[in-house]
Amino acid sequence: MISFRRSPIVLSLLVLLSSGLVSCSENLKVAACNKIIEISNPVTPTPDSNATFSPQEALQKADRAFRKAKQLEAIALQDPQLQEYKNRFAQLYQQEGEALKQAAQAALEAQGIPATDPKFAEESLKVADLYLKATEVYQQHRSTLQEFTRYCQTQ
Repeated sequence: MISFRRSPIVLSLLVLLSSGLVSCSENLKVAACNKIIEISNPVTPTPDSNATFSPQEALQKADRAFRKAKQLEAIALQDPQLQEYKNRFAQLYQQEGEALKQAAQAALEAQGIPATDPKFAEESLKVADLYLKATEVYQQHRSTLQEFTRYCQTQ
């Protein structure tokens, strides 16, 4: 009777199987990274501080951010680190969308106020603060994307 522990065929099969599993998990990681990158790209460029604020454009960007958050939330992942990155990206898109939506709504409300009215200046500052918040979220997104890219490139 041949012992399974000493059989060269069994050992070879075990080595082959274990290397296949490692390769498979790496392929799953690469596929998951690519899926997250596919949703996250193209990243919206940093808003230009000199550009005129358009409420309609901000609402479109907010909708796009909300869609990306939902797409990311729908991805099932096994890797806990990728799960964390996915959750961070989804949260950042949600925050960006909310800030842009609020800025657009404030800008639309301010449109009916005469420029000489003190409330106009107050509403304009509110719009600027909300828009600034969206740009800060964007910067956090870029930083997280750099970390994520490094993680996906390892192994």
